Amino acid sequence: MGRQVRIQVELNSDGIKALLNSEGIEGACRAAADRIRSRAGAHYHVAGPYHPGSRVMFRVYPDDEGRVMEARDKTLTSSVKADRQRG
Repeated sequence: MGRQVRIQVELNSDGIKALLNSEGIEGACRAAADRIRSRAGAHYHVAGPYHPGSRVMFRVYPDDEGRVMEARDKTLTSSVKADRQRG
């Protein structure tokens, strides 16, 4: 067995906030929202970006037919799960 080493990490809150609002993260979030919308189908739409504080966000939302599809078949839920498993 090796020695145990104690490491202390101090986060820079302003730096993390800047990173979470950066163009790169926004692009990655937009790409994820677009993939999810594409898997879910034509009755879903992407809105954003939103900046509700410390990070950028997008929203994938259904129209009326999409609400029925989600209730019946879980189309949006399964699309989100598939994108999370993508890694």
